[in-house]
Amino acid sequence: MLIKISQLEPDQLTDLQMTEFLFENIEDDFENGDLIFVPGSSKAVQYRLPIAVQLYQEGRAGRILFSGGVTWEGSSLPESHFLKKKLLNKVSLRRTF
Repeated sequence: MLIKISQLEPDQLTDLQMTEFLFENIEDDFENGDLIFVPGSSKAVQYRLPIAVQLYQEGRAGRILFSGGVTWEGSSLPESHFLKKKLLNKVSLRRTF
């Protein structure tokens, strides 16, 4: 069932529903871009970073831009810095991040 964003009631969404809404069934238009934007979140390493790495390795964009300033439990780094650190562990430095 499709629901418009304007019809959502955030205070009534479960964690699972929010996760599915934010991370699943996202369609790719297969166009190249100027950069790959990775919004920070507590689940970005699990859901967003692998896709960003894949797109980068396919040459879909020459830069990756991370956002997020929250410091999650278990890390002393804000989201954007933590994501970059995880990325550098996965990808050879051929281009600029």
